[in-house]
Amino acid sequence: MKLLMNKRTIHWLIPYDNPSLDTVINSNIASIRLRLGSLIRQKKLDVTFGNNIQNNPSALVIGKIGTSSNNMRENLWVNQIEGQKRMGTKIVLDYTDDHLNFKSPMTSFYEGSLAYINTAITSSTFLADKLKQKSKISVEIIPDAIEVPIFKPKIRENVSRNIFWFGHASNINYLIEFIKTFRNMKQKITLFILTNEQGVKIFNQTKFNIDKNLSIQLGLWSIQTMINTSKVCDLIIIPSDPSDPKKAGVSSNRLITALALGLPTAASVMDSYKEYNQYFTNIYSEKFIELIDNPDKFHYQVLEAQNRIVPQFTQEAIGQKWINFFEKLH
Repeated sequence: MKLLMNKRTIHWLIPYDNPSLDTVINSNIASIRLRLGSLIRQKKLDVTFGNNIQNNPSALVIGKIGTSSNNMRENLWVNQIEGQKRMGTKIVLDYTDDHLNFKSPMTSFYEGSLAYINTAITSSTFLADKLKQKSKISVEIIPDAIEVPIFKPKIRENVSRNIFWFGHASNINYLIEFIKTFRNMKQKITLFILTNEQGVKIFNQTKFNIDKNLSIQLGLWSIQTMINTSKVCDLIIIPSDPSDPKKAGVSSNRLITALALGLPTAASVMDSYKEYNQYFTNIYSEKFIELIDNPDKFHYQVLEAQNRIVPQFTQEAIGQKWINFFEKLH
């Protein structure tokens, strides 16, 4: 797949053979949709993508390799990276999960790739700091883009309090643990959960007692379903664990998405959320009870965020950051 010709050419390694533009924009790997997707939507640079490098790019981006049943893809990528390095191509690592600091099927690949890269991009300050501990290369930060329009907050006239949670299966256990703390509630609460098939399976296989005033609506995530669900909800929750090395480096994307949807949000205080703490409620603070009791009172946080920070995370804004990065890459 090729886009507009330009003297600066980029190939982005992603775990697909001959992918189309639609494959990228609808990928179930969020970092591909939100990062590569933001760049190619701008149609300003000549970008190719997939398992196999096309032509002779001036820059090669190592995207998320993904897990596979064998190391064929790893060998394919490493051989191509080595070849491009010898030809003088700039090798860029897009580092969106901290695989160098916890053991995963992708750890060995990322350890090996450090020998070839000229520079790196991360999705959060936390990941940039972690990567700098492993390598002397320069590291820049480009956050994940949001995928939703910006909706102004509205007062809902719901009979019960409607709370919304969305996330990948890798986040579902934090939600399950949090639900266990919902006890002796004064009002009826409906919790809307949107996740992928694996997340639905994990949730359904978990046995726990639910408070009599809590009912749960479980469904499959898509951008449109997320938008539709947000329109009937009063607030969003994002429970997580800042001490979990697999999640400590998350980008601010879920928080910014929640605020773009126009809903007051309660979240765990992750490293990438700290600079936005005036725009959300700490989910483990007493203020969270206030938020459930009267979400409309917290609409000012959402409006302020939508005026000050959310526009910096649109596909256009993040795509332009990528363009600026490649244009100054020598």
